[in-house]
Amino acid sequence: MPKTIEELRLAFAKTCPVQSGKYGEKFARQWFKKNNWEFVDMDQSIGTKHEKLRALGGKRPDFIVDSRSDLHVTTVDAKFATTDDGKIFCMPDWEIEQYRMFKVFAEEEVPGTTCEVLFMIFPKEFNGKRLVWVDLSELENGADVTVRGHPGKQVSLENRDELWDKNE
Repeated sequence: MPKTIEELRLAFAKTCPVQSGKYGEKFARQWFKKNNWEFVDMDQSIGTKHEKLRALGGKRPDFIVDSRSDLHVTTVDAKFATTDDGKIFCMPDWEIEQYRMFKVFAEEEVPGTTCEVLFMIFPKEFNGKRLVWVDLSELENGADVTVRGHPGKQVSLENRDELWDKNE
C-alpha cells in the first residue's frame, strides 16, 4: 500500500501508458542531472514535427544528449516499462519502425552523421530505482513476440551488467 502521495502517483503511473511515459522522462532527467550529462528535451508538440519525419512515419525520442562528437547524434527515449522483473523488454514492431524512421530522417538531414537511438529502460518492478540501456538495433534483431496484441520484438536484459545502473 502506498504511504506517500508520490508512491500513490507512481502506482497509478504503472497502470496508465501516458503517466508511465511521463515518469520515464522524469526518471531520465534525474539520472542525466545526477550524472552530469548534457541533454535537451526533444519537442514533442504535434505542430513541431518536421514534415519529412511525419511523411516517413517517424517518432521523436524524448531527448538529445551531448555525444561529444560532430559525427554522432545521440538520442534517448525513456521507458517506464514492465520487464518481467528486469529480465526482458518488448516493443511492438510498429513502434520500432517509427524509431527506425527517425534515425533515417536524422541521418538524411545531416549527411555524414550517425544517429544513435538508445532506450533508457526503467523497469516498473524497480519503481524507477534502476535502469538499463538498450540500443535500437537490439530491438530490430530481437526475438519475435506478441506485444499488447501486436507483432513485436523482445530483448533480454540479463547478462548485461555494464548496461545497468542505479537511479537513486
